[in-house]
Amino acid sequence: MGLSDSVLRHLREVVDLPDLGDTRYELQEEIGRGGLGVVYAARDRQLDRRVALKVMDAAWAGEARLIARLEHPGIVAACRTAISSRRT
Repeated sequence: MGLSDSVLRHLREVVDLPDLGDTRYELQEEIGRGGLGVVYAARDRQLDRRVALKVMDAAWAGEARLIARLEHPGIVAACRTAISSRRT
């Protein structure tokens, strides 16, 4: 039994999405991609507001701590970090 083209297209689109099922965030869309990770538009369910969510490999977790210490109008403030080994 083969998969339809539409099912294959959908699987290709979601294969790299982070699993946020048990978090406070609801993924909306990818808004950027770079060498250290992918940035998604997401909704914070607890605060009912739109946020940017950067998903990186755990090896780059130190970058979030470094950026959180920086204060500059051109740098988005890091408000929260989490490390998960789960992948979809």
